[in-house]
Amino acid sequence: YEVEKIVVNLKGRPNSDHLPMGLFEFYIELNSQEATVEIGDRKTETRHIIERVLEQLTYEELVSPQGKSKLKFIVRKELNDFLSKSHHVRQIYIKTFVLKP
Repeated sequence: YEVEKIVVNLKGRPNSDHLPMGLFEFYIELNSQEATVEIGDRKTETRHIIERVLEQLTYEELVSPQGKSKLKFIVRKELNDFLSKSHHVRQIYIKTFVLKP
């Protein structure tokens, strides 16, 4: 399942007025065709979950390879909590990843 462009403000530094931004696109690998249909039917909620995860992360967290792994792990966990019990996300792939400090 492809999640098209998401543009969000990332979490800023404590004493800064400047908010970093990010542009992201994802592919979500699911365990079944039914799971793909469910996530497609609930695409607005899916996008909101991903946006909320992104808004809680800082530029500094995301800029490293470990940060990308953390992002994929958290998105996968949140989507699995959201989906029906028999459906689950196998893997998250990042298609587009652009950060603006």
